Amino acid sequence: MLQNNDTKNMIEYARTNGQIELKVELVEPKKDTFVDITINLAMAYLAGYICKKILVGKSTNPMRKIGGLVIEMMVANEVYKNANTIKMVGGKIVHKIIRKYNQ
Repeated sequence: MLQNNDTKNMIEYARTNGQIELKVELVEPKKDTFVDITINLAMAYLAGYICKKILVGKSTNPMRKIGGLVIEMMVANEVYKNANTIKMVGGKIVHKIIRKYNQ
């Protein structure tokens, strides 16, 4: 078995003699596509709307409606910021449920 220094020496020898060619490629982070952004926005607005409907309901009180609008925007903002994490956790939960019922 080769020691760490032996391995480095062999690689350096092969590189200097033209036997191997080292390539380094930069990998750019994946940018969200139009579909990903659309799904994240829809999920955020839906979560905000549901929270507003739960808290405000059919109230005619203007202060309650304004409070509901503020809550809706806050929830939508937080869901949009964490959309990928929410989708990942939701996918794991759905996968566990499906696997449990298939057994």
